[in-house]
Amino acid sequence: MTIDDAGTGPRLAPALIVTVAAAAALVLAAIATFVAVDQPWLGLTLKAPQSGPGLEVADVSPGGPATHLSRGAVIVRITGAEGGTIALKASAPDGGIMMLEAGDLVEEPDGVASYEALDRFFERQGRIADIMRSGRVLMTLRDGTRTAIVPAQRRPLSMLSADYWLQIAVGFAGLVIGIAVWALRPYMAGARMLGISSVALVLSTYPSAIYLTRELALPEPLFRLLNTVNPFGSMAYVAALCILFLVYPRKIVPAVVPIVIACGTAAWWLLDILHLFSGPDIGRYLPVSALAVASFVTAGVQYWRAGDDPRIRAGLRWFALSLAVATGIFVIFYSVPILTGKPSFAPEAFAYTLALIVYAGLALSILQYRLFDLDRWTFRILSYVAGALAFVAFDLFLVTTIALDYLPAFGLALAMIALLYLPLRDALARQLTPPEPNRTRFFEKVVDIALTPDRDIRNDRWTGLLRQAFDPLSVEPTGECAEPVIAENGLFLRVPGYGVVAPVRVGYARGGRRLFSGRDTELADELLQMLAHAYESRLAQEKGAAEERARIARDAHDNIGAKLLSALHGSEPKRKDAMIREAISDLRDIINSSAGAPRTAEDMLAELRRETADRLSAAGLSLDWRLEEGEFAELPNSTVQSIRSIVRESVSNIIRHAGASSATVTIGFCDGTAHIEVTDDGKGFDRALETTGVGLSGMETRVRTLLGEYGLDTGPSGTTIRVALPIAMPDAST
Repeated sequence: MTIDDAGTGPRLAPALIVTVAAAAALVLAAIATFVAVDQPWLGLTLKAPQSGPGLEVADVSPGGPATHLSRGAVIVRITGAEGGTIALKASAPDGGIMMLEAGDLVEEPDGVASYEALDRFFERQGRIADIMRSGRVLMTLRDGTRTAIVPAQRRPLSMLSADYWLQIAVGFAGLVIGIAVWALRPYMAGARMLGISSVALVLSTYPSAIYLTRELALPEPLFRLLNTVNPFGSMAYVAALCILFLVYPRKIVPAVVPIVIACGTAAWWLLDILHLFSGPDIGRYLPVSALAVASFVTAGVQYWRAGDDPRIRAGLRWFALSLAVATGIFVIFYSVPILTGKPSFAPEAFAYTLALIVYAGLALSILQYRLFDLDRWTFRILSYVAGALAFVAFDLFLVTTIALDYLPAFGLALAMIALLYLPLRDALARQLTPPEPNRTRFFEKVVDIALTPDRDIRNDRWTGLLRQAFDPLSVEPTGECAEPVIAENGLFLRVPGYGVVAPVRVGYARGGRRLFSGRDTELADELLQMLAHAYESRLAQEKGAAEERARIARDAHDNIGAKLLSALHGSEPKRKDAMIREAISDLRDIINSSAGAPRTAEDMLAELRRETADRLSAAGLSLDWRLEEGEFAELPNSTVQSIRSIVRESVSNIIRHAGASSATVTIGFCDGTAHIEVTDDGKGFDRALETTGVGLSGMETRVRTLLGEYGLDTGPSGTTIRVALPIAMPDAST
């Protein structure tokens, strides 16, 4: 049990309603099937002969009562066990014996010219059914042969034709669809009328399934009952559809008009039952045809009046699309054979599936199912239907007017479609398809938005970009969502902000002339991805600049400031000069690193060698500089800075702590790795008794951070530091 949308009280759950409706439809189908099989069965398929009286045996069911009859045999008279006779060709009565008519096999009796003819048909059906139920049927063939057949009391279930099951399936599916829509939209007038029409569809299809697929005859009372219920269902079906379009999607007539149509249809049906018209053509076909035409007219009026509501127009496209498909199939399978004098490509019962196609389209229209996807493929489907109709029409013209044979006409029709229709369709598609947006222009605007530091201004510019992309009637704030999503059947498009801009809900695309589609979500997602990427790039740039400023400040404070301060307060001139030179070198490093240009290995090593030699010389130490052949002409600044820092720190430790007389520096490049080795001949230290200083620890940490390898060997004969650093070469494309 659920609570209704209007808050008027509880109602049954839609699933329960649909289940009950489906169960009722199955019960009715079971009853119809029981009636269809509870008839005497000869095991014959009969048809009208090409000439003369009687009925021709078209097929004999294996194992049936009439297996001894051969195909092509013509039955001209049958007699029951009571001695009553009835013939199969119209003739004047002769001693109570009539020749029976081929018209006894007519599937739909409503096509007769008058009620008198209809009554006569039912009377003859009843007499044939009585003979079939007499227990023993004596048949007289055209060649004078007489044979007796004992009909089976019931028709085997397996002998029910595919046409029967097709009509039962159409009625069942229509009822389930209609009741489901009614259950899902209980307070929509259109949904209620669709539910009523689905009940009427069952009353139309189930009775016709019984008498359209009979073997030869049905009892007169049963046949009359079925033929009374069937027109009532047909009239009620089209009347409900007509009323539906008078109240859906908008009410376009006063409330009394649907009541008048419903009462008028019921009154017309009663007058038809009383035979107060001239014939079934007026009593049955006229109201059905008139109400069907009225349904299409009112649907067109609804579409025209919905010019300011793209959702209503898109919903009605479901109905228009299904109607176009059903019409195309009907023309190909029914109209063309009639015009060419050929037999129909499909049985009469197949026409009910066309009504189901229209019915399903109408249900999707009321449910407004995925309206935003219609504009992507409606044109394709309609163009395929139009192409098929054009092919059939041209082929028919070549065969009937120019009198070409079927094979040449078929080839010419295909050539016409390929040479004329397909190019025309493509040209029309280009005219109707909106042009693709300028991605380059959007990218430039997205970059400008991402580079805007003020969030309010950034939001305003983002809103302007969305207006330019979709031309909506409204752009308003909304809650955050994971990705662009269509809301309210295409009226709105929710666009997230990804933390860069505020999430918004964009409403009524192209000035309210269409719904948002899957292409719009793709475009919105593409714009968001570009915005997020540009914004992240901006943040990364700002972070890098901040880190670089911090590094410069740190280096200036820790290195240059400290050295200049030490030089200022120092008393030894040589020591002051060395510190000033080191400060100048550090300042040069900061400037070079800020410039960002890669350094050649030769320049960097020459500068580093000169600096190292000056420092060692000022301390009274000699330098042995060894350079192994390398494979890198350029080195990134990160590698230059790392090599310089390692050599400087190592030399500083030698000067301060080693007590050495000389130092050896070896540098080489191999397999994308820089190898640095600094050795002294000093006193070394006992690693078990002493901890390394801050300089050595910082050096090791730096090397590990750069994914390099660090090694330290020390002893009475000196200390050796070995470092291997991977070299990240600069991108040549930049």
